[in-house]
Amino acid sequence: MPDISALKADADAVVQIVASVASSPAAYRLDDGRLVVTAFNASVNTPQWWESVISQLKSRGINIAFVPTFLGWGGQANAFSAISHGFGDWGTATAIVSDNMKSAQRQLTPTTAKSS
Repeated sequence: MPDISALKADADAVVQIVASVASSPAAYRLDDGRLVVTAFNASVNTPQWWESVISQLKSRGINIAFVPTFLGWGGQANAFSAISHGFGDWGTATAIVSDNMKSAQRQLTPTTAKSS
């Protein structure tokens, strides 16, 4: 979890941090093999900036599932939804799933109509 509050726009540092742990057996991966990567205060940089970081990692053979952590997720969710596997919110330091978060998740999740 690179701290973007400290690193700001230093994409090279973020790529290096992720790459340095990518081969660790302790690193969490999804069933499809993608490394789960988060970043504290991810919205310091734009989704386009993150797309560049993700692309740089991919060019190194590191495929990730990005789960940005925000300081107030509500204003960022739509902008980051296309590049994110999920979201984290830094707030009370207590795990809470509020009705507002559940509602937002339903709104951001594409639905498909089932035919009968």
